[in-house]
Parts: sequence; C-alpha cells; structure tokens
Amino acid sequence: LAIIVVPIITGDLYRIQDYRHPFKPPFQSLQHLLGTDDLGRDELTRLARGARVSIMVGTLAVVGYLLIGGGLGALAGYYGGWLDNALMRFTDIIISMPFLLVVIAVTAATGGVRLSTVIIVIAATGWYEIGRLMRAQFLVLREQEFVQAARALGASNLRIIFRHILPNALAPIIVSATLGVSGIVLLEAAQSVRGFPPPEPDVPRDFPGHRAGAHRALHQPHRRRDPGRAGSPAAVTDLLRIEDLHTQFHVHGGTVKAVDGVNLTIPAKATVGLVGESGSGKSITALSVMRLLEKNGRIASGRVWFHDQDLLTLSDDEMQDIRGNDISMIFQEPMTALNPVFTV
Repeated sequence: LAIIVVPIITGDLYRIQDYRHPFKPPFQSLQHLLGTDDLGRDELTRLARGARVSIMVGTLAVVGYLLIGGGLGALAGYYGGWLDNALMRFTDIIISMPFLLVVIAVTAATGGVRLSTVIIVIAATGWYEIGRLMRAQFLVLREQEFVQAARALGASNLRIIFRHILPNALAPIIVSATLGVSGIVLLEAAQSVRGFPPPEPDVPRDFPGHRAGAHRALHQPHRRRDPGRAGSPAAVTDLLRIEDLHTQFHVHGGTVKAVDGVNLTIPAKATVGLVGESGSGKSITALSVMRLLEKNGRIASGRVWFHDQDLLTLSDDEMQDIRGNDISMIFQEPMTALNPVFTV
C-alpha cells in the first residue's frame, strides 16, 4: 500500500537534490524521515519509488512464469507420453543453466537498461519451477473421477483442461507465484548492483485401473438406426450389445484380467441392473464400453455394438461425439465424482 500511496503523494520529490544536507541520518527530521543519499535526495520517497519498480518487474515476470511454465506443465501433465518426456527434458536443460549468470549475460547482450528486456529475460529463463509444479498437479487431477465424468459427458480436452482441472490446480500455483515475486525482486536487485539498473530507482539502489464404487447409466440416444442397413449383428430393438469382451490391465506382476468374456444385451427402452460383488468387473465393463480405461488397461478382444456401430472400431474423435450425446455416465460418490470447484 505504501509503494502505491507514497509516490502519488510525493510526486517527483525523489528526484529533488538538496546539496546542503547530503548523507543525512534517518529519524532526524520529519522532512527526511529516512535521511538522504549522497546528493541530498530523500531516501523514503526513493525507496517507495524503487519498490514500485521492483514489484512491477516481479509481478510481470511471474505472469510470464504462469504463461510459459503453466502452459508447458499443463500440456505435459495432461497428455503425458512422448510430449511429457520431451517437455521435461527441455525443462531439465533450463534448470541445468546457471540462472543468475544467464539472466545477466542475456540482459547485457540485449541492452539491459530497458525494463521490458529484464522482465522478458527473467520470465523466459525462470519458469521451470511453476512448470514442474503444474505438471505434478495435472498428473494427479487427470485421474480423478470428476475428470472421467467430464470425458463421459463428451467434454473436449480443452474444456477439461481449463474448466475442470486448472481451477483445482491453482492453489499451490498461486502460492508459488506469490513467493516467486520476492525472488525476482532479489534477482533484479542483483542485476542492479552489477551494473544493469532500471532507469528509475529500485529497491537495491536506494515459489491398477479405475476406482470402483460408481453407478453407470446408459441413456437411449435421440438418433435412430436405419432398419434397412445391412450387416449389423445386433437386432433393431437392441440398444447395446456386448460380445465376448475381454479387458486387461498391465501391472508390475504381469497382466490382470479385469473382464473375461462378458456378454450383455440391453434392449431399447429397457432398464438393466448389473449386479456383482466389489471387484467383479462392473465398473471396468462400463468403462470399456465408454473407452475410458486408464493407460495401463486395454480391451484385448470383443465387440461393443451400439445400434449398428462397433464402438471399439471408432476413432477417438468419433467416440468423443458419442460420449455425452448418446451415452453418458452418472457417478455415485460425490467426493470423487463431482468437481469440488463447481456448485451443485
């Protein structure tokens, strides 16, 4: 508050030189509460003015951290695979560089007296901490049941990232960003005392498989099958037909058969209850139908006919159009299936 109010009240007082009172000690008068420097300029107003510049550099650089590190970390954590490996190896390269020396060298090479140059250089070389933190948050949150529920409702990847995962990942990111401002102020101070000061006074100079326990509901779609279309093994009146479904999960001890030869038919306009003890494969059967298995799971064989379409042969984009529009899931446990940042 002081760095905002004091410069407004004092105006250009930080520039005024009083050669009659250089090096005046602090608390000697109300006119110069913190004393004066070698040119007789008031230290309090220069400190407030310099703090405003330093805080601005820190805040804008942290915004750069969030955009660069947050974006790369979110992509790596959500998609995983080769993209995660490539981005994390790039992050390791950035971490291995001597941060302070790189900032000083790049700032000197690009004419570092401009604040914009200092901010861009700091943001481009110091985002890795927030990037790794964001990746860790996304790795955890992408496996939550409310994310699975969003996929089951047909939400796109962008909507899942920005609407469902990102709001839940912000708490530690905000804490890290807040602490990062103070670190950048110190870094900017180090540059100032090494000969790269900003054009105004700154402070130095004057942060196996799916969880069971959820109910699934299959809803009848609005579109109707063409009765004259040949080649469909399912009867016209069948809404869903599962034939010899085998689903497996790869674990450290080998392969686990979660679903082994399931056959099921659900007629149109019918309600079917699937009953079994915990761990019998009810949830995995429904997830296999929706093709929402975790990465260590796969459908080894079988067919899932929805009207005249084999869901197991559709592309990811075609399956995305079906989820939420024709087939959906309703999860039972609100503590894991509902997004905690949304209201009911």
